[in-house]
Amino acid sequence: MNDQWIFHNVRSSILDQDDVDTDAIIPQTELVTTAKTGLSKGLFARWRYDGTGLLRSDFVLNKSDNRRSKVLVSGRNFGCGSSREHAVWALKDYGIVAVLALSFGEIFYRNSVRNGLIVAAISDGTYNMLLRSCNPESMGMFMSLDFGGKRIEWLTSEGLVETADINIDDGDRERIASGQDDIDITLKCQSEIDQYVEQDLSARPWIYSTTR
Repeated sequence: MNDQWIFHNVRSSILDQDDVDTDAIIPQTELVTTAKTGLSKGLFARWRYDGTGLLRSDFVLNKSDNRRSKVLVSGRNFGCGSSREHAVWALKDYGIVAVLALSFGEIFYRNSVRNGLIVAAISDGTYNMLLRSCNPESMGMFMSLDFGGKRIEWLTSEGLVETADINIDDGDRERIASGQDDIDITLKCQSEIDQYVEQDLSARPWIYSTTR
C-alpha cells in the first residue's frame, strides 16, 4: 500500500471545535430514515441552518469554497456521545471521505471503520499547522492523503506544500481500503472455524445433536 493516494488535492475544511458529538453531527430530528442515504441535508443541521431553514453563511461547510469538501478536520473527541451510526452515514452521504481529528469517540471510530469512512488521528502540532495554513476566511485548503504511507500533504494559503503524519491502526487501514465488513473478516478464518467445530464435535457431541 505504499504511496497509495486515496485522494489528491481535494477540498478540506476545518471545524475548529472539540467534543463534536453525534447529536451535533446529525440531530435526532433529522433521523428520518434507516437507509444509509438521504441524510446529507441533516448533517450539522443545527449549525448549518438558521431558525428559518436557510444556510448560515458563517458555518464552515457553507462557505462557497468548502461546499464540496471531501475532508473534515476537527479537534479532540470528535464523534463522542450516542452510538448512532447515522452520524457516519450522514458524513459519507454529504461527500466526506475522511475525518482527521486530534481524537475520536470510540463508538464513532468503530462505526466509521465498519462503514469505510477514513478516520485518522493527527497530532497537536499538525492540527496547529493546518490552522495556520488554511484560508482564514473559509477555514479551508486543498489536501492529499497517502493512505499507505499514513501521511497527508496540503497547500498553504501562500501556495507552499506541507506534509505530516497521520495515525491509523494498520488493521483498520486495511479494512477501510479493502471495503471488508465483519462477515468478510470472519470468513477469512473459515478454515480455523471448521477445524474448531470438528474438534469440538468430537469432545462434546451432545451440543451438536440437534444441529447435525
